[in-house]
Amino acid sequence: ALLPACGMSKDDPVASGEMGEVKSGPAADPEAQSLLAEAERAAGSLNRYAFSLYLTQRISDAAAGAAQDAAGSATAPADPASEWTESVTDSEGRVETDPLKIDQTLRTSFAGETSEYRTIIVPDGYYVYDTVFRQWGKLPADEAEQVAATFSDFQVDLPGAIRQVAALGPDVASRDANGIVIRYEGGGEPARTFVVRLLESTLGWATLDEALRESLEVQHLLVELTLDPQRRWPVACRLESRMALAAGDGERTILEQTLTAAYRKHNATAAIELPKEAKEAPELGPPLEEPESP
Repeated sequence: ALLPACGMSKDDPVASGEMGEVKSGPAADPEAQSLLAEAERAAGSLNRYAFSLYLTQRISDAAAGAAQDAAGSATAPADPASEWTESVTDSEGRVETDPLKIDQTLRTSFAGETSEYRTIIVPDGYYVYDTVFRQWGKLPADEAEQVAATFSDFQVDLPGAIRQVAALGPDVASRDANGIVIRYEGGGEPARTFVVRLLESTLGWATLDEALRESLEVQHLLVELTLDPQRRWPVACRLESRMALAAGDGERTILEQTLTAAYRKHNATAAIELPKEAKEAPELGPPLEEPESP
């Protein structure tokens, strides 16, 4: 799972910003669809692999949104004097697909603060290692299931991720000895469907207010998926998106998000095993609630 963008929640204020022009993507390229079908089969043959993910998210304030609107382009650079809230999350880890196991180290940076922790998910539970206190803890079973459901397909379900790319109708951008790049650039409903699925892991999408979710408009989406030229399985991807969300009062905020991923050691990673300390870890209790006012 990747952390929610810039601490955004359904109660956060949003900033103003007008929508840019929304365009649909090109028609499906038969060559790209054929290659993606091969890639889906190749990814389905993977029982383990290593990954690196890097996520950056920027949310505008009123000045930043207005600056981009004045520039007249959805992709125009923001006014350096405008305020943007930015968060960065990077993750390194390993995945085993059947049964699903994940061992990763997450590092996050937000509002000048940085945190790091290690998480391991195995069939019997979800374990967290706090690097500050150097202690393991185990999430309750119901919470573990909820967290596991938020992992991105580009992290734990590569065949599913490839199907999502194929649904966009991408083209073959380049093809050489270093890899085959499948590329999509556009907007509109296909892009919105793709972005919503991605936001389930990067923004805590289900926790946002329904009206806020329904207001989502994707102004721009760029997807690049690189395949191994011989094996056809994924070796890298880049997902860039720019979108607008509106609160009930009509004010809008701009969210820019970039997720890059690299995949390596296909079917060649070490087995994921729980450390002894994790097996003996206590179950983590619910967070303490604020006492009610008299």
